[in-house]
Amino acid sequence: MKKSICLMAALIALCGLQSRSAMADGWWPLFRGDPAVTVSGAVVGGASVGGYYAIAPRHHHHQRFGFTRTGAAGMVTVGCMALSPMVAAAVVDMTEHRELTSREVLTLMGDCIIPFAGTLFWNAAFDAHPEWEHKVVRAKH
Repeated sequence: MKKSICLMAALIALCGLQSRSAMADGWWPLFRGDPAVTVSGAVVGGASVGGYYAIAPRHHHHQRFGFTRTGAAGMVTVGCMALSPMVAAAVVDMTEHRELTSREVLTLMGDCIIPFAGTLFWNAAFDAHPEWEHKVVRAKH
């Protein structure tokens, strides 16, 4: 019962955050930028959590698939850091016909290490140094 209530609350919150007008104002620093990048990072992060529970041992003294808990956490973290920019780049290329910016790639990878703190850290770093951001302009054919 608790799980279903938590799931419903999360789905309701997610529906409320899907409004583009709410995200356009930058009302919360975690949801600045392209919503497609944010959603693809959340999907890959959720899949990484599922992967951790699939390969991590249930008991402290047993190993499952040859992984300890720390090894499983390291494997899914590295997998998330590799996969989240790829998925986000595919989604952004299909929907908006552009490449990911360096800010988007670093925030995706940072969120794999420490969820939400990676976005806050890299957004603060890029806000302090706007010269780091390089805009890629594609020529129209």
